[in-house]
Amino acid sequence: LNDILDLSKVEAGRLTFESIDFRLSAVLDEMNALFGPVASQKGLVLKLAPNAGPKDVFIGDPKRLQQVLVNLIGNAIKFTSG
Repeated sequence: LNDILDLSKVEAGRLTFESIDFRLSAVLDEMNALFGPVASQKGLVLKLAPNAGPKDVFIGDPKRLQQVLVNLIGNAIKFTSG
């Protein structure tokens, strides 16, 4: 339901994005925790990690990034056979 509401906001030009500091590794850790067990049940291995490098803090909208990753990873697991 939230995705539908967000889509209608995008179409109406009313969607706002945050611009805050966030740790990419923290976002990826959440995705691993959320989808790792689901992937494992299908015989898949999910490992999300940022590229090795000194920068882990970015400026952006971590909640929107999470929404995108949930959709992409969820579909990837759903449509991949183990």
